[in-house]
Amino acid sequence: MAVVPMASLSMVGPKDEVLGVARRLLLRGCFQPVPIDSVVDDREMRSALDTSGENPWEGLLAEMESLWETAGERPPLPDPARSGDLPSYEEIRGRVAALTEKLSAWERRRRELTAEVEQLEAARIFAEALEEAHIPLEAAAGGGILGIYTGSVTREDYDRLEDISAEVPLLVVPLARPGGHVWVMALTVSGYAEGAEQLLDSVSFRRFALGELLGGMGKDWRGEIQRRLDHHGRAIEGLAGAAEGYLERNRAGLERLYGQIYCMERVQEVCRRRGEMDDLYVVSGWLPADETEEVERMVDAEAPGTVIIAGSRPRTGGSRVPVFLRNLPGVRFFQDIVALYSTPAYTESDPSFFVAVTFCLFFGFMFGDIAHGLMLVAAAVLLRKTGILSRAFGAVLTLAGLSSTLFGVLYGSVFGDEHLIPGLWLSPMEDMGLLIQSALLLGIGVISAGMVMNTPRRYRRGVWGRLHCDIRGVAGLLLYWLAVVLAWAWL
Repeated sequence: MAVVPMASLSMVGPKDEVLGVARRLLLRGCFQPVPIDSVVDDREMRSALDTSGENPWEGLLAEMESLWETAGERPPLPDPARSGDLPSYEEIRGRVAALTEKLSAWERRRRELTAEVEQLEAARIFAEALEEAHIPLEAAAGGGILGIYTGSVTREDYDRLEDISAEVPLLVVPLARPGGHVWVMALTVSGYAEGAEQLLDSVSFRRFALGELLGGMGKDWRGEIQRRLDHHGRAIEGLAGAAEGYLERNRAGLERLYGQIYCMERVQEVCRRRGEMDDLYVVSGWLPADETEEVERMVDAEAPGTVIIAGSRPRTGGSRVPVFLRNLPGVRFFQDIVALYSTPAYTESDPSFFVAVTFCLFFGFMFGDIAHGLMLVAAAVLLRKTGILSRAFGAVLTLAGLSSTLFGVLYGSVFGDEHLIPGLWLSPMEDMGLLIQSALLLGIGVISAGMVMNTPRRYRRGVWGRLHCDIRGVAGLLLYWLAVVLAWAWL
């Protein structure tokens, strides 16, 4: 339960062998690459190395993720260990290109139909408005005494249009307000047509030509518009389900392809800061010191043309040394909670165990209830299965629910009712004094533990002044305990 000692590792070998070793390091999940420029000091050697570090698999991974997004699903959780033999980049790029072309055709047609639906809706709105105003449809096409413009603007631009039109011969009539737009019919005298068009252009007025929209529909334009809308609606619904149906029919193969691309994207990420010379790769990084022997044996067996150099365990905790935490299974889930605030430095202690204990303790102490705790556990399991919560946060929520249930037994609380079952410790509503005393003791203990944990870190860093005289050092700890004793005696 601590920060794992790290060792440096560098390897030089043929491209295919280095990528294979990088894949094995990826599966081990403990290798942190570093830029090759920080390892190679010789200028001539650095100038001979290509360190562009591009990752061509990122684009393929994004295109594969778009398939699940189009089908309304989350991308699957890839498992690099099950990716099997990895095809070449050219082969996978061809497969992804064919898949992307299919999806693009469906999406392109869906957008075309959606635009046509918008135009049909606009035609109905404007034709009905003209009919109510007893204005012939032919007058909207141009000519005559009135200039009629039909189209839409955003709600913000509509407010500007209203303010401007109050000072010029332009009548703005709002017809509908779907979403964030306003469908507008603007009328002006024929002599002001040019000025009206300039004014409408200044507010990004999107015009719809009624003559084109209603052309060929005849007198029964209402029925024709509705028939076209129904037809387009069915087509859009079918296209929306096309990606979902394709995904369902080919799920196993697509998930395997996605896993292969994800694996290679991660492998290239490991090698992204590499140096490249002809067909040789130079990769350097950090890994746990106790893993070096196993990696050396693996390279000897599977990559005979690759040279690996494992450095000794670093004695100083420079900021460049990455931090790798290794904890017990239950405590490991709380590493993500620690990471939300800050990862400990290489020379510092790992607070994950302390966080795990205090988090569950405080949560149960504050929200102790049998029914609420069990509901929280059920919600954590459900959210974890649906993929809304990660495995780590799902486990944290489950442990918090179990702690709440345990304290609910101690309190005898079920849905806030403390009279259904007898409590084993106290009743929060009836033993308020004892509850406050317990909370104070718990808080004092946690604060004291935190100050005590801070002392060895400063001792190792050799900051003697802050160790003895700082408010969070020995002097602060003694002063805090003295204040606690005096306050307790006075009370």
